[in-house]
Amino acid sequence: MAVADSHDMAVPPAATPIPRTRLPSPSPQFAYGVGSKSSLAASKSSSSTAATVAASVVTCIATVAAGVVLSLCIMARRLGMRALDAMEIIIARVSGRTAALASSRFLVGDFAPTAASPQRLSVTVDAGTIPTDIAGTFARVGPNHHPRNAPVSGYHWFDGDGYVHAVSLRGGRGAYSGQWVVTQQLVAEVRAGFPRYGRLGGMYGLVGMLVIGITAARGRLGLGLRPARARRIGLKSVTAAAADAYDNGNPFADAPAGQGTANTALVVHAKRVLALNEGGLPYALRVACEGVIETLGSITFGRDAADAAASSGTSDADGRGRVFTAHPREDAATGQLIGVNYNVARAPYAEVVTLNAAGHFESAVPITSLDHPVMIHDTAITERFVLVLDGPLLFDANRMVRDGQLPFSYRNDMPLRIGLFPRGAVTDDGMQWFDAPNGFIFHTVSAHESADGQTVTLFACALDFVDLSLGATSKAPGVLTRYDLHLPSGTVAVRRLYGAEDASGGGGGTGGVDFPRVAASAFKGSAARPRYVYLSRLPDPDALQMDSIVKYDLEAEEVVGLASLPRGTYCGEAVFVQRGSGLSGGAATEAASETTTVLSDLGGDPGSTAGDTAATAAAATAEDDGYLMTFTRSTSPVDGLKGSASRMVIFDAATMNSSPVAWLGLGGAHVPYGFHAMWLPADGPQGCAEGVEVPVEPGTDAEINRR
Repeated sequence: MAVADSHDMAVPPAATPIPRTRLPSPSPQFAYGVGSKSSLAASKSSSSTAATVAASVVTCIATVAAGVVLSLCIMARRLGMRALDAMEIIIARVSGRTAALASSRFLVGDFAPTAASPQRLSVTVDAGTIPTDIAGTFARVGPNHHPRNAPVSGYHWFDGDGYVHAVSLRGGRGAYSGQWVVTQQLVAEVRAGFPRYGRLGGMYGLVGMLVIGITAARGRLGLGLRPARARRIGLKSVTAAAADAYDNGNPFADAPAGQGTANTALVVHAKRVLALNEGGLPYALRVACEGVIETLGSITFGRDAADAAASSGTSDADGRGRVFTAHPREDAATGQLIGVNYNVARAPYAEVVTLNAAGHFESAVPITSLDHPVMIHDTAITERFVLVLDGPLLFDANRMVRDGQLPFSYRNDMPLRIGLFPRGAVTDDGMQWFDAPNGFIFHTVSAHESADGQTVTLFACALDFVDLSLGATSKAPGVLTRYDLHLPSGTVAVRRLYGAEDASGGGGGTGGVDFPRVAASAFKGSAARPRYVYLSRLPDPDALQMDSIVKYDLEAEEVVGLASLPRGTYCGEAVFVQRGSGLSGGAATEAASETTTVLSDLGGDPGSTAGDTAATAAAATAEDDGYLMTFTRSTSPVDGLKGSASRMVIFDAATMNSSPVAWLGLGGAHVPYGFHAMWLPADGPQGCAEGVEVPVEPGTDAEINRR
């Protein structure tokens, strides 16, 4: 009988008996038709192979498509960036900004940035001798834009990229090195070949508003460090962006990567050497062989993680943890580093930030009692208080368009307020404010408390007027001033101690003083407060160069020394270096001197013998037993000296003799005027990478500094 598929067989009528017939084994064709187990497996395998091939083809097509789309997006982003760059160039040329840059006082002459980053240039002794009783590195940071991100629509002295000039001294010999701080902002701009981040120098007039809008648009595209934060761009947000662009660099993008210029000050804390700028993150540095400075990366001291944890894992919304003051103060007793950050973009406008002795973030307390946006450049601390300076230099974005000026307005109708923030407090509820006469403080000297705890005394360089354009007649003379804050009455007694017109032995003039430095940078207690302050003197009100160094006795309240430079030669901040610093036993000698000074100031007797008492008296006068170091620029030849215009000078801090201990040539290097300096003893911290959160990529330092 013919074999049919079992599904096709007809069922016979019930009355007809069905014979039991054994069916033959199915043929291979039949087996395929009915689907045996082996044939089903083969079928599935074949189908799976086909599906895999199809999936691979689809994946390849999707990958290629994604690559094409990504490439188009990258090309579109690059084209968009280039279009924005071209737009800014056109605006700068049409508005005359390009022509104005050529005559900017901050880009020519003694302010002109250096275009090189030399290493280990031999220092020449042009006069005198290099002291052999010190060993270490004198380093100064300052603004110096890179040749591959030259300014386009404006430039201010504060805008330049951080650059460290360093002189290593040991055994009577020296070497000079210069290098840029390798910030993420600088890397992004050098690779782009364009200054794409906001600059204070461009923030004036209607053109300034347009440039801020362009910067905001760049932020939406991402500036090359990390993804941009989403934000709408409109007239209202662009006005707010003026505050953001100054306060946090560019808030539209890349803040976590460590934006900022690191161009203002240097500080050592918890074995780290940090380059600071109040508009961005600190950058950790390391002193390498013969004083060469290496950049390790940016750091938030763990605040990014703390802020994220406090906000349930979300990022810090307004970027407060990504800026840090240029002038924090260390407490020698606790090891804490304390500073006041400010934010002109939004309230709260200031906060007191504390790092513990290990250099980790401890707290940030908003100052809610400050109800307006101001610039706060410095602070001071005592055992119980952090001093918050509310000077009348207010942020005013409308001033850019209304007056064609930078967006900071000096208000001569407002007092200088000094707030005492209780250390360790978690809010500013217990803060006491004092109204002093109108004035502004860029830099403090020191603060201390009276023995009865009723008065806090602040020494600072105060100005009667400030115009951040820093043009001619833009600021009044700086005056060393004493503020006595009486806590029970809430009143302030003010004494103007010294201005350049008071100079003895060097002529009068109407200039001011600034860049105050004392022997010990850390606060060592009110009883061990510094006796001497070293001030850099400006010859006239609109000068930015200093022509001499003044030694002032804060106890006697009188000038006790004046080291004058030759005519046409100018200096910057002078740093005190203790005799013996950096050598074996030098640190111990300094510590012993500080201990006996404390005992003397407290009225105690460190020993019972006359010899011990005499030793104590000798130690008490040893605060000035050392040297003052600073870089100089000469606009005309100096008698008896040969070589380039840039030099380093070393004075005797005890005698303040105008004949220096040494004049040092810097191997022909150009050292323009800059900001703050420090001494790094050879036996002290040289910097470390501990805590660095965004390290510098390998090879980037060589790319920026042309190693």
